[in-house]
Amino acid sequence: MYDEGSVSQEFRALAEQADREFRDFLHDPRDLDGDAILARSCVYGYLYARYFLESNELLLNELRWLQRSGRPRAPAHACSRERFERARDVLIESLIERFDPARS
Repeated sequence: MYDEGSVSQEFRALAEQADREFRDFLHDPRDLDGDAILARSCVYGYLYARYFLESNELLLNELRWLQRSGRPRAPAHACSRERFERARDVLIESLIERFDPARS
């Protein structure tokens, strides 16, 4: 069953985790993909505590709109716009699959 509060809390926690990972990445890049981390931060940061979390249907509509519109856009500090966009697109598609009952 869909629970607006739980979904919002999950997205917020995932955005905060990605923000921490990106800050760590800036200090020590290692072999991580900073653009993928940044994409997670941008997507989850956009999604939590928003009106469209009111229902599964509204969330799916918003996710599909993000997919069609290519949003969120890569920020200026992304290393590669193309890598950011690929990671964003994969993440949004996985969220659509998760919340679309027809794909279950």
